[in-house]
Amino acid sequence: MIAFYDTECFPGYWLLRIRAQDGREWSAELRAGQYFSWDAIDGIVALFDHFTMVSFNGNNYDVPMLTGAMSAFKCEQLKQLNDRIIVEQLKPWELGLPEWKPRAHIDVMETAPGHDGFERIGHSRH
Repeated sequence: MIAFYDTECFPGYWLLRIRAQDGREWSAELRAGQYFSWDAIDGIVALFDHFTMVSFNGNNYDVPMLTGAMSAFKCEQLKQLNDRIIVEQLKPWELGLPEWKPRAHIDVMETAPGHDGFERIGHSRH
């Protein structure tokens, strides 16, 4: 069964959202000073083991962010990780994170290498 997922990160807030093909939804969020308990991490891992997960740019962004979240990073540490990925443009292997990836994962961004998503829907960044 397929599920789609995404993560979002803001100062003082981090979110994981999952929606299965059959319409079921799950979310997990952190606020300032919070980190996931081991039980919450086990629940996230179980979902990622159960579904074939689909993301957009998951390999370069969402998987490292999830790895941080499942390594009990606090919300503030996840924001720092977010900035290292986006602002500093570090690659996943440059982040010093434990190695983790979903059991079955499709990153739709990789189906059109060299594109950032805008060109695929008829828009240009220029």
